[in-house]
Amino acid sequence: MRKLLTSAIALTIASSTGAATAAYAAPNDRNEARQERRESRQEARPQRRQEARPQQRQQVRQERHENRSIHSGNNPGRREGWERGVGNPHRAEAARMERRADVRQDARREAARRDARQDARRADARQDARRDAIRRDGRQDARRDAIRRDARQDARRADARQDRRQEIRRDARQDARQAARRWDRATDRAWFNDRWRNRARTFNRANYSRAFYSPRRYRYSGWYAYPRGYYYRRWSPGLFFPSLFWASSNYFINSWWSYGLMSPPWGYEWVRYGPDAVLIDVRTGQILQVRYNVFW
Repeated sequence: MRKLLTSAIALTIASSTGAATAAYAAPNDRNEARQERRESRQEARPQRRQEARPQQRQQVRQERHENRSIHSGNNPGRREGWERGVGNPHRAEAARMERRADVRQDARREAARRDARQDARRADARQDARRDAIRRDGRQDARRDAIRRDARQDARRADARQDRRQEIRRDARQDARQAARRWDRATDRAWFNDRWRNRARTFNRANYSRAFYSPRRYRYSGWYAYPRGYYYRRWSPGLFFPSLFWASSNYFINSWWSYGLMSPPWGYEWVRYGPDAVLIDVRTGQILQVRYNVFW
């Protein structure tokens, strides 16, 4: 029994000793692998350096050559960039100053153009104002001329009316004188006395002295025409009728009752004047009554 226990313990001790030995052996193997890789890299490093040095030298030479080209002007693009200030601080400041000067110059040019446009607009406005003033003055002158022309025409019309009134008064006075001379002739007095034999010598002038329109119109049975130089005008009671219409019996309305006219008093006669019938005193030519639109 004691032998069995001794052999079991010995086996246990042996197994633990083998495991410990294996545990020690594993780290040692890794360290040895690392060491071997380090040594291989160290051995290969000089060879790599020797291989990389020509390439590095070539790259450095290329960069130096490019830098020399930039400074010497062999590269136009680089030189232009250098002149613009790329990599040149002094030239960059000068370029900024030039740009500012260009901006200020452009601003001055734009201001000059704006001022020129404003001056042109002001000149156009002044020219338009002068044209408007000329037109306005022309219109005012035309109105003044029209007013003067109208005033002259009115003055001429007034003079013509005045002359016409004077002619009418002169004709009336002449007609009155002619009528008086005619009335003084015995033959005329006898003819009128025979014509007025049955007429009333006294009458109410208020019943006769008026002017009105005829209720109807008649077709005249006799002959009628205006005397030469006369034209139609509207007459009214109290005025003096031209003697050409009553100095002779050519314009007398003999059948006055056929046209709805009142019986004329003694010394009065109905005379046709265009479409109207006028009752006048044949001794003076003064109108007593007017009946408008009696005849067609």
